[in-house]
Amino acid sequence: MRKPQTMPFSALNTLLTVLAVALPFLFAVTAPPSPNFWPLVFSWACGLVLAAWGLVQGAAVVTRAQCVRLGNRVAGTLAWGLLLAAVLGGVVGLLQYLGAEPWGLPWIHPSTPGEAVGNLRQRNQQASLMALGVWSLLWLWVRAERVQRPQWGMGMVLGGALAVLAVAAAATNSRTGALQWLLMLGLLCLWRRTDARKAIALVLVGMVLYVLAAWALPQVLLQVSGIRIDGLFDRFSNTSGACGARRVLWSNMLHLISLKPWTGWGWGS
Repeated sequence: MRKPQTMPFSALNTLLTVLAVALPFLFAVTAPPSPNFWPLVFSWACGLVLAAWGLVQGAAVVTRAQCVRLGNRVAGTLAWGLLLAAVLGGVVGLLQYLGAEPWGLPWIHPSTPGEAVGNLRQRNQQASLMALGVWSLLWLWVRAERVQRPQWGMGMVLGGALAVLAVAAAATNSRTGALQWLLMLGLLCLWRRTDARKAIALVLVGMVLYVLAAWALPQVLLQVSGIRIDGLFDRFSNTSGACGARRVLWSNMLHLISLKPWTGWGWGS
């Protein structure tokens, strides 16, 4: 007796779970009653979908081998979902940066040219999403290397995704994002005795693209729209005494700590 064909259902099942992971990062509706209400509702709904999927899959697990396969499947779903969210979110951020938002609300959160905040609406969160995408891409690459050498098709997909993520991360002008790239390289170097060493070259390529994009994007924006902004390097080297500059805020904080290191200042001080 021939077994029933389950491949189309399995592929649809995987696609839906990947989308359930990715879409909360891309949801752009911020209507009343508050800007965070609908994004949170949508995220909880996607979380319930994932929880239901996990319960259904877990109920079919009988042996230890099935448990391992399910764990690998969950990890792969999470990685592809985060990678999809980061790549699409990166494209949204680049459109915002260049002031070329063709679809408008509700699919892209409004921004001003030079501000790549994505649908997360904050540059550091956008940069962190790009970093999550890079981590997912590295994990997928290492897993593919462990099983067999990745095919040309997968290599091109992951290579293109890495380029988008690096450029989109640079567009955020986030110093937190720059630190995350350095942290990725440092951790992979610490883990070089494991399979993580296979991803070090990819991170180095991504960092080169990141640095080049951080230098080039402000020039591109100036040529395209005539708008001049401070790039990532300008934000690092900025020594102005603006009261909102982090260097000024941190120095003020350290000065206040030095005045009352034990008792602090408390309410109303």
